[in-house]
Amino acid sequence: MLFTLENDQVVFTNVRYGVSLTDSLETFSNALIGAGGLLARRENELNEDLQNFEKDLLAVEERVSVLTDRYNTEFG
Repeated sequence: MLFTLENDQVVFTNVRYGVSLTDSLETFSNALIGAGGLLARRENELNEDLQNFEKDLLAVEERVSVLTDRYNTEFG
């Protein structure tokens, strides 16, 4: 861009072109911490994993209880 001033008047202006740093940071932060962002999705995945692990733990505890009763009956 080239601006030529024809007189000696001082002119102040802002010229912006493209995406600003602020807009880029806002878009990036929304992608990370927004409602459907990366962190929210990962938190949901980890909560689902935790629920599955708790179900697996209950199944293992149930099996341990059954085997303990069986062994106590057989060998006790």
